[in-house]
Order: sequence, then structure tokens, then C-alpha cells
Amino acid sequence: MNELITAFLPCRRDSERIKQKNIRQFADEEKGLIGIKMEQLLHCREIDQIVVSTDDQRVMEICQDMSREHRKHVRIVERPPELATSIASTDKLIVYVPTLISEGSVLWKHVTSPFVYELVYRDAIVRYCQGPSKRLLRFLNECITASDLYMG
Repeated sequence: MNELITAFLPCRRDSERIKQKNIRQFADEEKGLIGIKMEQLLHCREIDQIVVSTDDQRVMEICQDMSREHRKHVRIVERPPELATSIASTDKLIVYVPTLISEGSVLWKHVTSPFVYELVYRDAIVRYCQGPSKRLLRFLNECITASDLYMG
């Protein structure tokens, strides 16, 4: 694969419904949802780099620690205050991403999808890089259907 693949992980500190949802223990994972998602992304060989955009100091610390543990570079960017509120639009965040990632393709992930494992990312990236996008969309629909059945 010649395509540069960057995983973009936005992770806002405040949640109106669940306090500290990104860093509180989830199942057996003491580092919470951020720990689960970082583990998945760090294990995916097809991801060349990871960019985390956050306004949460604890998320920054967890990502730095995991980066060191895995001996992989993770770029941690302090999220601008105007993009770190519950009323910040996704459109503004989308416009913000190219200021951080200027080349290659972006795999936009959220910590709130902890049951999408690195093997799914690997397969999706390989299919994406092989072209045509219809195959990828069909694959993603299959994954969503399968995960719905699994979570059912």
C-alpha cells in the first residue's frame, strides 16, 4: 500500500450525559474508551499515523503513555476551545481536520465505537486502497449489520 493512512481521533473532554465517558473504566479497561480505541488503532499495521485532537489533559496523558508502550508515535493536538463544546458543529471539525492532516487519507474514528476491532480497520483500509469505493461501502454495511447482530 502506498497510500498514507492517518487515523483521526477526536475526543472532547465534556459529555453532557456521561461524565468523563472517555476515560472512566469500561468493562475491564481501566483507561476507558480512549484506551480501548487507542489499543485497536495502535495494533493496526495499515495505519501509518494517529492524530488525537482533545481538550482533555487525562486523554493526552493516556495517549502519550500508550504511544510509549507501543513504541509508535501518536500526534496529540490540543483541541481549540471553540471545537470543544457540545454545540460545536461537526462541519467545523471537518474543516479543522485538513489543518492537522495535509496528505493521504483519513480514517475518522470515535472512542464511542469500542466494538470495531483492528481487524475490521485492516480489512477496510486494504479494500479502500485497492479501489473501487463501492466494495468498501458494501463491506462497511456488512460490518454494521454484523455488529448490530453481535450487540443485539
